[in-house]
Amino acid sequence: MGQSNTQQFLIAAIGASAGGLEAYETFFKHMPADAGIAFAVVMHLAPDHESALAQLLARHTGMSVEQVRDNTKVVPNRVYIIPPNATLTIKDCVLQVTPPAEPRFARAMESRSWMKFVSVVPRFDQVAQRRLERRPYG
Repeated sequence: MGQSNTQQFLIAAIGASAGGLEAYETFFKHMPADAGIAFAVVMHLAPDHESALAQLLARHTGMSVEQVRDNTKVVPNRVYIIPPNATLTIKDCVLQVTPPAEPRFARAMESRSWMKFVSVVPRFDQVAQRRLERRPYG
């Protein structure tokens, strides 16, 4: 039997909201560049603006940092950044970039079921108001 040429390594996905930049910077500053791990960084980004996240994180790590393009082969010791307005998936160590799915609420509003939502929205407001009235202030 011959040896397999397949290199096995970990792929870590790390997600954060738009306010997570400092946490990412701290994490990558302390992560060894030769740890043998590939990182997929998924951050909430403005969908209609270019992202500087790859350049910002590159200042805090010795690993290569790149914004993902569709069909990117994943290798260890590299940081992959989701592009704006995209969904990132992985299959067989290949990152795939697709447009995001339409939010469920928007799909419901386009269908005939939108009337169900109209009657629910005022109730959320009422619940919030009752909660606010009971909240102790001090």
